[in-house]
Amino acid sequence: MGRRVTEDYIVEECGYLIEKFESQKGKPFDPIMIMNGAVGNIIVSIVLGERFGYEDPQFVKLLHLINENVRVCGSPSVMEENDTNSYFQDGNLKALITNLFTAGLETTSTTLRWGFLLMMKYPEIQQKVQEEIERVLGSNPPRIEHRSKMPYTDAVVHEIQRFSNILPMDLPHETTMDVTLKGYFIPKE
Repeated sequence: MGRRVTEDYIVEECGYLIEKFESQKGKPFDPIMIMNGAVGNIIVSIVLGERFGYEDPQFVKLLHLINENVRVCGSPSVMEENDTNSYFQDGNLKALITNLFTAGLETTSTTLRWGFLLMMKYPEIQQKVQEEIERVLGSNPPRIEHRSKMPYTDAVVHEIQRFSNILPMDLPHETTMDVTLKGYFIPKE
């Protein structure tokens, strides 16, 4: 649902991101806030129907607060549903938007940064990905329907997701009762 609209926002923001990268004119720069801004703008576009400039003071402050929240907490916040008969209420809407920004922004931009790092470390893989992208897309923006025509790139993306360490701490896990599994005892707490 809404996949095409979301895809349009992503393609539009990619144009702004590429423009921002090109404005660095080959000089070294820290991509963290730029990547966060790009992903954040996609989320803002979905939620509010507009985007912000990467240097907009309120937007930059929001991105810093989200980064700090993820760093301190180590995991995204969890929605509370006090009234199970009403799924669309202010509390749930706030929690949903918070989850979009904390979980969606940080994990996506961190995964993209890992992708950049790994492509720099393995230029032969970067070259194969670039060749496949150029062969399939040419100068067109990527779309969902191109994915099946780019198996090498798809595999590299999945490997980046498998390899990358996207949260400062793993999400908390616990059992609902004491469990013995293949000779190992896992206590509830």
